[in-house]
Amino acid sequence: MEKLGLDEYIFPVEQRSVDLNEVLDQHDFGQGPGSEPGYKVILRADTGEIISVVRNSYHLITNEELISQFFSELKKRDIPAFADYSHSYVNNRQMRFQVTLPDINFEDGESEISLAVFLHNSYDATVPVRIVFGAIRLVCANGMVITESKTMFTLRHVARVKLDSIVARAVSAMIDEWSIVEEKVRMLAAAPFDADIYDRIEKLMGETWGKYLRSQQADTMWDAYNSITRHISLEILIEDRARHQHNVGRVFGL
Repeated sequence: MEKLGLDEYIFPVEQRSVDLNEVLDQHDFGQGPGSEPGYKVILRADTGEIISVVRNSYHLITNEELISQFFSELKKRDIPAFADYSHSYVNNRQMRFQVTLPDINFEDGESEISLAVFLHNSYDATVPVRIVFGAIRLVCANGMVITESKTMFTLRHVARVKLDSIVARAVSAMIDEWSIVEEKVRMLAAAPFDADIYDRIEKLMGETWGKYLRSQQADTMWDAYNSITRHISLEILIEDRARHQHNVGRVFGL
């Protein structure tokens, strides 16, 4: 899949009240709202493409607002960061945007691992705004999602959302939790490989993943974790990685 630049993530969007019967005659939205009142359309302002039909209560948070607010918060704290497209993707309806903070890092004996944050958003109400804590091995772009922490922030698309305060809380929490993540990695690196992990992998992710792990030679639990996350980073379609990365984090307690 072609890696896109920042401009592709912040395309202009608008919301409009229109005749839904006319819209639904021209576009297939599956089940759709029919001719019921109380709906509006979200569209791309640059192309005129209709993205979705949503309830009037849906509060539009644009990709540009989310990304800009996040970088603004980092700038306030003088924290260097860059847009990292190794695990980012976007289409008209959904976005996953990775920001890497290279100065917040640790070494695991193999290479440097830096804090990464994944910003999720959608324009069709299928995904709320999510700010997800993760990490990236810079030398090979091996991506990881941290699940066993209090640093995943979810915002529904409702009018009462205060994006700036949520982003500020998320950044503070992720920085505070980073030392805990480092300690968990040290524990996994010191833990001999436990074959019980096969059952946990297969239960949560399926037999294919158990079979893959059995084909690898892992001396420690950290070796096993890296084998799977490396496979995800290299072999899984970029738009499908988040789910697998999250599940691996759950299996290994990261």
